[in-house]
Amino acid sequence: MKKNLIATWATICLALFLCLSSCGEDDGVMERPDYTSIIYKLTLSSEMLSFYDVTATYITVNGEEKTETITDGSWQFKDKKDGSHKITFKLKVIASKKDNLPQLNPKIENYHFDCTYSAEYYTKETSAKREAKESMKNTVKRESVISYVESHPTLTLADYKKTVGEKEE
Repeated sequence: MKKNLIATWATICLALFLCLSSCGEDDGVMERPDYTSIIYKLTLSSEMLSFYDVTATYITVNGEEKTETITDGSWQFKDKKDGSHKITFKLKVIASKKDNLPQLNPKIENYHFDCTYSAEYYTKETSAKREAKESMKNTVKRESVISYVESHPTLTLADYKKTVGEKEE
């Protein structure tokens, strides 16, 4: 009986030893990739694009300012650069009333003037971050659309600015 008990404990100890020793060495903390990136995203309702000319002004990872006219309901800009950099990201989206407004559709009861934007950035120091802002969601009855657009000839849909990098502010 005593031999069986010793043999059982020896088998249990051997099994534990094999299980614990089969694990690989601890690799420690995983090193984050060393690059800087930005992704700007913008979603606009079809009504917004029908009544307004929309432009996006933004800063690239290289620090260049660019301006684009937005003609589609879904817009995105991605940029990436090796190494960590202190940089100020910026996205400003402006909607300006069109000179020639479209005819109102009698079948549409409510018009939706919506805009959603987000800015995702990554640096080695900050890791991945995402900041999303819903800048505008507005429903206007058909009979009030023209007066709404006339009283709001310019709309700031997004105004995002963030400095990130080596010595984040």
